[in-house]
Amino acid sequence: MKTSGILLTVLLLFGTGSSYAQKIYLRGGLGISVSTAAGYSTNYSISSSSNSYTTSAKKQGYGTGLPFVLAAGYHFNEHFGIELGVDYFYGFTIKQTMDNTSSTYENKSHGQMLSIVPAFVMSLPFDKLTPYARIGLKLGVLNSVNNQSHSVDNYPSKSTASTDIASKARNYGGIAIGVQTAVGTDFKLSNLLSLFGEIQVDGISYSPVHGKYTEYSMNGIDQMGSRTTKQNKWDFKKDITYPNTIPNDQPDQVSKANYHFGNVGLVIGVKINL
Repeated sequence: MKTSGILLTVLLLFGTGSSYAQKIYLRGGLGISVSTAAGYSTNYSISSSSNSYTTSAKKQGYGTGLPFVLAAGYHFNEHFGIELGVDYFYGFTIKQTMDNTSSTYENKSHGQMLSIVPAFVMSLPFDKLTPYARIGLKLGVLNSVNNQSHSVDNYPSKSTASTDIASKARNYGGIAIGVQTAVGTDFKLSNLLSLFGEIQVDGISYSPVHGKYTEYSMNGIDQMGSRTTKQNKWDFKKDITYPNTIPNDQPDQVSKANYHFGNVGLVIGVKINL
């Protein structure tokens, strides 16, 4: 009797709201996010004549940027559903500088991540508004951290001309695993169309597997063709034993890096009920 009562309760729960049974929806939106794992980016200004320097620290993180979302969902009933999303994140630029009387250096970097997000959705529909909560797994499948550097070295005490080096590099490869949660609400415009707004939280970090220069020039002259594979490419390793003699036709080895993409953001968009 007790088992029959539990079974009847489950059937009633999933049978509630016949208008939602087997209902499919599509949603798409964009937003802006702020990093929840920001670090300090320090800029240096050094005076050689007075043997002093000035630093300026600014809190910046790879999770600050623009999220774009596209997802398809399926309602079991008016309270529960599942969703499969594809998210693209474009991070804002993090800038670092260093300058003194003989040299200047500037580096700009930003992150990108394309993710697949399978999620479970809980909702509470009213007449026009439907508040909801979502929790899912976030799998970053196409990720990169891009750097653009420019340095100028002057030699005032020597006859050597100044050296101007400009480069672009990309760290890439590997899968990032994290979680995504959100709370928001749908505003019904018609049986077909709704607007949605949500607070979305991503908890994820990324460790690239490979890196390479995509551009490298000295004094305005392209150097990529004259550089070795070891100079242009590198692999990230957890453990490196020194000395390690790496042939010039193979990628160099560098210590593993971890970039925090965690953020909290506001996303707004359109939902189509099919």
